[in-house]
Amino acid sequence: MDTVKVVQRIPIHLYPEQLKDVKQGINERIQNMLNLYNTEFNGVPISYSKIKLLRPVAVLHEDSPILHLQAKVTFRVFSPKEGDKLKGIVNKITIDHVGVLVHKKFNASIARQSLPKSLEYSITKNAFENKKTRETVIEVGSTVNIIVERLESSHGVLSILAKLDKLSSRKKI
Repeated sequence: MDTVKVVQRIPIHLYPEQLKDVKQGINERIQNMLNLYNTEFNGVPISYSKIKLLRPVAVLHEDSPILHLQAKVTFRVFSPKEGDKLKGIVNKITIDHVGVLVHKKFNASIARQSLPKSLEYSITKNAFENKKTRETVIEVGSTVNIIVERLESSHGVLSILAKLDKLSSRKKI
């Protein structure tokens, strides 16, 4: 399973301009956590629900106007692991790699070396085709099954390095 439910205790800091609508301010703070890789979650939070303030009052520190709250929030987290099987849509093809979009949001990359030896890149088709039959096997829009080989993150962006699982579908979506 590539998404998991995570209940997390998180600090929320509200600025004075957010006090006119505290509920909206809390939601804005939590929204800012979405779609960025988070080491505490070991994945990317993609949605949230069930916000529960842990104390009915906020804390002020020294001369700072920022209100400090603690909340318990339920997140849905995209958290693939090495060896997980994912399905995606091919969104880019080059001579060196195949780009795949997983859940219409996350980029995965299949290096040319990870593709079957029976495939070769066709410049004219901008696709990978079977060497013997010249049948197009992977093209932009194809649905492919991949296996996660490695995960990397930089500045909150998750990168999935994968290999092709099987050539089950060439259908364009």
